[in-house]
Amino acid sequence: MEWALGITEHVNQLTDLRASLYMGMFSPGTGTLAWSGFVPDLTALEVAMDKLAVDNRFIASADMGGSMTVNGADDGLYAVVHGVPSADRSVEYVNTVQAVCAPGCISQGMEVGMEIAQLAEEITGTPTLFCASMSGAYGSVGWITGFERIQTMEAGEQALMSDSRWLDLIDRKAGSTYTAAPDVTRQMRWRRIG
Repeated sequence: MEWALGITEHVNQLTDLRASLYMGMFSPGTGTLAWSGFVPDLTALEVAMDKLAVDNRFIASADMGGSMTVNGADDGLYAVVHGVPSADRSVEYVNTVQAVCAPGCISQGMEVGMEIAQLAEEITGTPTLFCASMSGAYGSVGWITGFERIQTMEAGEQALMSDSRWLDLIDRKAGSTYTAAPDVTRQMRWRRIG
């Protein structure tokens, strides 16, 4: 944890990424560390990555992390399709859902994905981002909902599961739009630690 917090702080000092550090909990892969941040465009990300690539302290820290982690680092890049990221919101917990559009359903996947995000916001009162993956499995999409406290995350989940509109949308539209494989469609919970 000391290493992960230190590298997060260094990245934020050296770049404009405003990276946040999260740890997976109450989910498969509990204890997994994930860094996240939003950039206005790929050029801004390239500038930040170029700074990190030549910074000896960052390189040494990344090398040190390799001896303390399992399976090495992984990376993902998403474009926000619905919603607006807000750096001003205080987010302690994040719920993410990942799915892959079924063959021949990418257009429908984008439409249903936005509909899911909008209805989730309406029911829970919490902003939900809908994103399309720019790397990884082709047709990957995801939903990201940030909560101020664990209590609001729990209340949001209960509100969704007790709303017939939500259940109908997931069963009727999402069921045929996204690949049904359990290792592809997954939900994770994250707690911000830095």
